[in-house]
Amino acid sequence: MIKSFTGWKSFVTFLLVVLLSALSSAVADHYNEAPILAEMVAAGELPPVDERLPLVPFVREVVNEIGVYGGTLRKWDNDPRGVVLHNLYYWNFNNDMGGYGFNNPLDLVQYIDDGLFFSGHAPLYAESFEYNDDFTEVTVRLREGVRWSDGSLFTADDIVWSWNNIATNDNVFAPPGHWAVVEGGAKIQAELIDEMTVKFISATPHPRMHTRVMIYDLIASRAFMEPVHPDFSDTTWEEFRDYRLLGNAGAGSVLHPEMPQLGPWMVVSTDPIEGGRSTRNPYYPVVDQEGNQLPYIDHLRIRIASPDAGILSTFQGQVDIQAEHYSDLANFQVLKENEERGDYQVLVWKSGGVQGYLLFNIDTKSDEQLAGLMRQADFRRAVSLAMNRQEVNDTLYFGLADVSGTVVSPESAFHDPAMDLYAEYDPERARSMLEGLGLQDTNGDGILEYADGGKVTIIINGGVNLAPHPEVDQMMVNYMREVGLDAIYDPVQSSIIFEGRAADTVQAYSNWGPSNEVILPWLFMGSYYDPDAYMGNGLDDPPAEFVRMWELEQATITATTPEEFSANLREFWIAFGDIGLQQIAITSTFPVPMIRHNRMGNVPDFLPKSRPYDATPDQFYIKYDYDLE
Repeated sequence: MIKSFTGWKSFVTFLLVVLLSALSSAVADHYNEAPILAEMVAAGELPPVDERLPLVPFVREVVNEIGVYGGTLRKWDNDPRGVVLHNLYYWNFNNDMGGYGFNNPLDLVQYIDDGLFFSGHAPLYAESFEYNDDFTEVTVRLREGVRWSDGSLFTADDIVWSWNNIATNDNVFAPPGHWAVVEGGAKIQAELIDEMTVKFISATPHPRMHTRVMIYDLIASRAFMEPVHPDFSDTTWEEFRDYRLLGNAGAGSVLHPEMPQLGPWMVVSTDPIEGGRSTRNPYYPVVDQEGNQLPYIDHLRIRIASPDAGILSTFQGQVDIQAEHYSDLANFQVLKENEERGDYQVLVWKSGGVQGYLLFNIDTKSDEQLAGLMRQADFRRAVSLAMNRQEVNDTLYFGLADVSGTVVSPESAFHDPAMDLYAEYDPERARSMLEGLGLQDTNGDGILEYADGGKVTIIINGGVNLAPHPEVDQMMVNYMREVGLDAIYDPVQSSIIFEGRAADTVQAYSNWGPSNEVILPWLFMGSYYDPDAYMGNGLDDPPAEFVRMWELEQATITATTPEEFSANLREFWIAFGDIGLQQIAITSTFPVPMIRHNRMGNVPDFLPKSRPYDATPDQFYIKYDYDLE
């Protein structure tokens, strides 16, 4: 029985998807390609475009108009890994444009109301999928004729081999990633059916399994990877991590640009000083509605620069599209003042990303007395009440963010006032709740102490490389000190924080992430409540509140109807704002300054409730050129 579509809306969506797929091969009498590829075809260096595209290519409905071919998109980054982040922001082509599966909508209303609950959205490298009766199996049929960037066929064998040897391999990911496991810790299995078909099998009902396993970063070309995999060669696991795809949009291609890729562009060269260059993937299986193979843009040029140098290059007209590293709104005014000089516009997109929030490690081994305190729901509630969210919004975000205690936007159809039960600013109540836990200020210095006289000291680690984190972090620490907690801000690189998590020494840390209202909870929350994977170490004797949160999260995952899913999701976030609060959120959305050079076409003016990289950069085009050197 097919379980891919439910309800009349889903059926209509199904018909539209089928019709689009059936008609896509008739978009034009023949497919068109970029002039630089046509030259290679004429020289005998490439097969004709009709032979490079799949039997039924994916059709991208472009934003404004059919673009023109050519040009080089210019960006900058302060991290050498940025040379492979081919878009406005991180993780560009993972689930959306370069994945082998389906676009997954970020807006939960769209996710349900548009009939996408089971059907997925905009099949890309996959052509169709089908669930069994109890939602423990999903069979995926690939789009026939999709090829890797080296011209080799992309097959189900690549998927199954990668799933078994990379995605679920304990030597690569320990503990297993959220994509690989279900309740009880059992791993999802992949079974090869035929060259174009793979079946994923779950030990428990998993109605949205396709959204967990359809991740580009988990999949590699077997022909390329098997000879360098430690189980099949003399390569060590340390060496193999250079090839590991997951984590930074195919960061393995920084060291190994010869690695076959699936996205619109492929890495040509990288340099930790000069940056990197990429060129169009001649086998990218996507066309516009007139049959023009995408992307429109030929090359990407990403320079390595400090933030100051990067902003200066923007003023000088040397940046075409950029959102990352401008997220500190202190740059907004000076960027606006130099628009005419730099021939660009400053757009403000509403993003769920890069908002500060505080996470507690209730199992920290560095201070067991503090760990016991953080396990108390009233402690976490008190910290939430201590946060002056509106002041953070006004001071750092010009009042443009949406404040929230759970990161579910007050504008969301899924919002309930009960989610923000402890999100108001009430320092007096916060102090009273802390005193109710037996903490006292015996010496009158304003700092609370345990019954044995020791100060309630908590070290907050913050990622200095994630603007505007230092400012948000310092404000959160100040609010905690105002209610009597001896909070100490310790800014470090993000890698140090994650090392501390692995060692179970970190006490609390700030982080950033997309809005929980637009990213499904199991993807965002990850292992925050999972007793087997909490902080990467497991959770010892989990509090009853955390057990309940984990039950609610699992109920959301296994919901088999849109109505059940919606109800469970709302219940999850209501409980999160009351008994959970393992993370203390500040905002639900965040305004992101986005630079768009005036020569750029098909870049939207605004994206609501989205992340900057969801503008499908494969359909951007360049209207006029510059001397790039």
